[in-house]
Amino acid sequence: MANIQVSSCITGMIDNNTYCVINKDTNECIITDPSFNPDVIVNMINESGAAPTAVLLTHGHFDHIMSVDFLREMYHIPAVSYADEKELITNVSLNHSDKFGRHKVTVEPDIYVNDGDILNYAGMNIKVIHTPGHTSGSCCFFIDNNPNPILLSGDTLFRGTHGRTDFETSSYEDMKHSLKRLFELPPNTLVLPGHGSPTTIEYEKGHNIIISEL
Repeated sequence: MANIQVSSCITGMIDNNTYCVINKDTNECIITDPSFNPDVIVNMINESGAAPTAVLLTHGHFDHIMSVDFLREMYHIPAVSYADEKELITNVSLNHSDKFGRHKVTVEPDIYVNDGDILNYAGMNIKVIHTPGHTSGSCCFFIDNNPNPILLSGDTLFRGTHGRTDFETSSYEDMKHSLKRLFELPPNTLVLPGHGSPTTIEYEKGHNIIISEL
């Protein structure tokens, strides 16, 4: 079992969570969904004392990718995205940076992944779980750090609710299927969402708004 710690910061107009997941055994980390204010994110990384090894993206909406290129260039690390998100993440209309952001932004990921892939960054095994619903290429990253597993859920699963399903590549039916799949993870899994407070799979199976429809 790795000695894993998590730091986070909240930035931007939509209070995005950017996470720094640190393996204290290797003194390395991964960064997820780097949003606005790269200086705040860099400060979080510096305070961790860990060396970044990759940027993992749960989906391609503008508020989750604003600082990707800044971090890639600063730390010389790859950006990783789900394969089905390629069209959205490279299109300012689909990623909504032409509508809501002050700066139009796209990202060309270095690595595209698929469902079930096992990544190894910062000495951690990280499983890719395809969770369409919020976007067609949304995914979650599951770190099976027994007895303390972690799920980086992006905008798929929030405390008590789930991500919006009214965007161009969204699907409510897909969201229900994705959440049903996530609810099969260990009950004590710590869920780190893209917005809002952390939660657990156990809590969501008893309290999430979608439960009655599954």
